[in-house]
Amino acid sequence: MKNKLWILAGLAILVGLQFSIRTPFAEDIWEKSITAGSTLKYALGWQPDNKELKSDDWESKGIKQYTLTHRQEVWTGALEWHESSGVKTAINPKDKDGTPSYYSFQWKPSTFKHYALRYKLLPNNLEDADFFNWMSDYRLQKEIVTRMIGERENINWKREFPHTVKYKIGFPPK
Repeated sequence: MKNKLWILAGLAILVGLQFSIRTPFAEDIWEKSITAGSTLKYALGWQPDNKELKSDDWESKGIKQYTLTHRQEVWTGALEWHESSGVKTAINPKDKDGTPSYYSFQWKPSTFKHYALRYKLLPNNLEDADFFNWMSDYRLQKEIVTRMIGERENINWKREFPHTVKYKIGFPPK
């Protein structure tokens, strides 16, 4: 337990330093993502159909909002770091189960779709290719993880992030 706390503390420092160094760049990316989808979509010239979701929309639609504690934010950073080393465009072509995983939290397309629909963050009439495109949206990924932490008792963490939760950082804090 003591080792996990030291690892989390070290990761919090690394994530904090990385964030403070990259803040202007991250804001520039978000400005582009508002008008052109995620960074990857922007780079590929993908244009949304003016149905971009904004966090204000979630509240106006009666979708419950969660605010993470500091410990939960640190845990989220450690989860992202372990899954992708902080690389937002990370792709693992062959994960431990033999299928690919994508982006910051190494989503499987079916898992991302499940949680995006469960939390009503995306409409259910999208095609699988649309869900796949949305999966690259960093803020949407983080919003899903935030909501998962918000209802952590109802999530099978060992199934969703098996290696990370079981061997590296443990379950999300309360």
